[in-house]
Amino acid sequence: MAVTATLLKAKLKIQYEEGSKTFSNCKEDASDQNMYQAAALISSLQSIPTEKIIRITESELADI
Repeated sequence: MAVTATLLKAKLKIQYEEGSKTFSNCKEDASDQNMYQAAALISSLQSIPTEKIIRITESELADI
């Protein structure tokens, strides 16, 4: 039995010392490098230091 995963959604979460901010509707096919660069740019506009940059993906699994 082989299973394939089809990417449905991608989100970007930036975690700060005092909470986090999640950005939905990111391009599913965006590379990890592009997601990181986007988070770094957003973080550079904040006065709070960034603790973590997290990519959240949602996939559909199907048996082929």
